[in-house]
Amino acid sequence: MDLQMPGMDGLTATQHLQTMQRDGVWPGAPIVALTAHASPADRAACRAAGMSGMLTKPLSLDVLRQQLPKWLCT
Repeated sequence: MDLQMPGMDGLTATQHLQTMQRDGVWPGAPIVALTAHASPADRAACRAAGMSGMLTKPLSLDVLRQQLPKWLCT
């Protein structure tokens, strides 16, 4: 989920998805930020919105391989 998207930012979209999950409308899934915004405040905002994690751009394949298993079902 990118933090800057047209129409609705990623934090707001995540909050809407979390509400849909609580209401039983959406089964839920890990939501991971993929963004160039990497400050501690951005990380805290992602956690507060309910995101499962955060990856920063540019993203290397090694980092993706290391982090992705945390959010995949086995």
